[in-house]
Amino acid sequence: MNNRIKLIVTLGPSTKNESDLRRLKDNGVDFVRVNMSHSSIEDLEYFVALARKVGIPFIIDTEGSQIRSDMIAHDAAYLEKGHMIKAYAVPTVGDAHSFSLRPGHILGQLAVGDILRVGFDSLALCVSDVTMLAEGYIVLRVHESGVLGSNKGIAVHSSAQKQFNLHPLTKKDHESIAIGLREQIGHLAASFIRSGEYVDAMRKASNNSMKIISKVECADALLHIDDIIKRSDMILIDRGDLSKEIPVEKIPFVQKIILKKAREAGKEVFVATNLLETMVEKRSPTLAEVHDIVTTVRDGAAGVTLSAETAIGKHPIEAVMTMNRILKHASLVLEHYPDKHKHDELARHLEQIGYLVKHHDT
Repeated sequence: MNNRIKLIVTLGPSTKNESDLRRLKDNGVDFVRVNMSHSSIEDLEYFVALARKVGIPFIIDTEGSQIRSDMIAHDAAYLEKGHMIKAYAVPTVGDAHSFSLRPGHILGQLAVGDILRVGFDSLALCVSDVTMLAEGYIVLRVHESGVLGSNKGIAVHSSAQKQFNLHPLTKKDHESIAIGLREQIGHLAASFIRSGEYVDAMRKASNNSMKIISKVECADALLHIDDIIKRSDMILIDRGDLSKEIPVEKIPFVQKIILKKAREAGKEVFVATNLLETMVEKRSPTLAEVHDIVTTVRDGAAGVTLSAETAIGKHPIEAVMTMNRILKHASLVLEHYPDKHKHDELARHLEQIGYLVKHHDT
């Protein structure tokens, strides 16, 4: 039986040439993708053609139902705690005084007291005044200082624990899927899947001709994880975006539960984010990163994903070679381990106490 752990690699400026992809193929990469939240349709067309020429299977990626900031002048603005800023529904170039959110209709679903966490740079904005919504904007107060950047993902924390009405696909997503259908691409990685109905929307959009890899990266997905797993072909746990919605200390345990649930349902799971983040800059990983990868494999992951390491990192091929070496060694050791899944008892206990849906500070 072939128990080799699969590897998905994200392409970008660091891996944009035919020679780069040939080296990726030579090093056993199973799939390549581009992050469509940071890529254009022209980028997608280029990389799909390049992957086909080299002979590496491609995965179409979607932007999905995420709230994001629009363009910011000079790409960033630093906001001090207590500062007031307007958020608009209509696209505009932002600055330290105002910016726009997309999708714009999300403004009507925000309430006073909601906290918006922007990107990974600690910036948090609190909804202060919604009385000017009819004029096209609301007012936010800077809750925690940080940088407001262009095209940054935003997680909303609401005291009402409400779920937001967000469309599962953007206009760009429909264009990306059309390219995938034209090129007969076999996999669709669907971002910010929030329920089983979102998975069904992916199947409909792809004419039921692609395997759906549902990305678990928001709290809503945890509420509906059983249905998402049931309706998906595969699961991808994006720990980065998920860590903006639940406390980071819960991520390892949430990962264990999802891996157990998916394994019992016969569905493969990929794990992404920060696996070899150090190698964006350096040639070697930390011991903590190696331990994380081995633990992920031991818990039953069928594959892992490299993101920034290969898209924008300084050592993309070295990162792939390092990952392969770690995965190969872990697989060899665990192949003869008599009880690979002994941690299922912990995951089962966490399921029984409702860990996935517990209030996030408990």
